[in-house]
Amino acid sequence: MKSVLCCLLLPSLLFLFSCNPDKNGRVHDLKTESQDLEKKLSRNERDTSMLHDLAQKVDAFAKDYPGDTISGALLFDLAGRQWQMKEFRKAMATFERIGSEIKNDRYDRRSLHSRALLYLTALNQPEEARKLLEQYLKQYGGADAAETANVQAELESIGKTPEQLLQQIQQHHS
Repeated sequence: MKSVLCCLLLPSLLFLFSCNPDKNGRVHDLKTESQDLEKKLSRNERDTSMLHDLAQKVDAFAKDYPGDTISGALLFDLAGRQWQMKEFRKAMATFERIGSEIKNDRYDRRSLHSRALLYLTALNQPEEARKLLEQYLKQYGGADAAETANVQAELESIGKTPEQLLQQIQQHHS
């Protein structure tokens, strides 16, 4: 009886794990293109057409698979590449898209935090960063203790001079 069940279940399981080879192939191609762009960036080569092509393909994938965790991962990776190439507004829009379209706490949480850091570091808008960090703590404050501590420290550091931050660190460690 067990062997009959195994014979019936095995093909079904194989089908489930192998279904949608187009999706798997697209994911592989997108990851490869992103890695190729990363290699160029590591050599200080800025290829905006490659970034634009990657963005179009990731956008198409995310539209074909809305809400999919893989779409979230690809969009998050794209936003990171946009940030690296100093396409800050595009990166912000991509992070915002993750928050609105991908209902996955991990990517939503990471994109919210990344938006705050983008406002703080690249766009020099500390008050916008403060709002997002406070929103992060309100929504996800208990999700990950280490991450929550980092966000709290980032929030407390907004507007402080390097000397004030150093003094704060020294007081904390004494």
